[in-house]
Amino acid sequence: MIRPLVTYFVESREEAARAGFPVRADFLLARVVTPEVVELLRQDAAAVAVACYPGEHRMEEVLARLISAGVAVDVWVTLDRAHGYWQCRSNVAQTEAGVCRIAAWLDRSRLPVRAVGFDLEPHRALVEAAFAHSPRRIARELMRVKRDSDAQKRFDRLVRDLAERMAVHLYVLPLVPDVPGLGWVLGTLAVPPGFLSSERNRVVRMLYTSLAPFGRGSFVARHLRQGLVPALGVVGAESADPGVSLRPDGAGGRPHLLSPAELLRDVAAVVRWWRATASPAELHVFALNGPGVITAVRAAMGRALAAPE
Repeated sequence: MIRPLVTYFVESREEAARAGFPVRADFLLARVVTPEVVELLRQDAAAVAVACYPGEHRMEEVLARLISAGVAVDVWVTLDRAHGYWQCRSNVAQTEAGVCRIAAWLDRSRLPVRAVGFDLEPHRALVEAAFAHSPRRIARELMRVKRDSDAQKRFDRLVRDLAERMAVHLYVLPLVPDVPGLGWVLGTLAVPPGFLSSERNRVVRMLYTSLAPFGRGSFVARHLRQGLVPALGVVGAESADPGVSLRPDGAGGRPHLLSPAELLRDVAAVVRWWRATASPAELHVFALNGPGVITAVRAAMGRALAAPE
């Protein structure tokens, strides 16, 4: 019998600001990591990957509430928007500094996290230019992309050193690794050689049909890969977007949230793949911002698992 391990991403950075919470931890404690949500996570033996800025105020309270209830927690490293937010070739120095601060924070707080995660995407300014449909801005941002090999070597070394202490999870885009040279053009970082030789490390492939450029109906099935953990999205409780705006002015650039039928379609594709390939039953979901997300995933997973093989 398949017993899925579901890990929910937790971001809600802009959602907290829209709700009037200057400190994101206050929003997470009040709206996301509530006793109801923690109990649902505990019942499902689910995990969470929480986006954290280095030195972000009061995040230890958020993690401690989850960990004390027996919920496994990953720390997902994010950077300032000006530095690109996600990890790319342009911000390896900032990533190195951020990891040092987060590692020291975890040591001081004695929080036993499961893993540290890195989101390998283009610089946020380039993504925003693409969603603004501005060829001039796209060209300008592409010219700013750092493509020196030293960035990848430094990232490889950072991951290798960190993996000696704890598990490391890398969140990667589809399509980019499949097209030779595309990662170099976009300035994205690659998965270090030999990374998956450690059984506790994971590469998570972000198969978000909400953002798929074409063929949403079959997108997940076409981009599942052996040895990589699928991630589905975008899902949000109460029709609230849990991610960040992909437009620099915050006006628009927000993805379509999956309907129950669309979520079922994507979960069912993953379940069929688990059965056909005997892959580990692991799944990430973007993103948790209320109990409705867990109940929606539960419902979709239950129907998919009950379907005839």
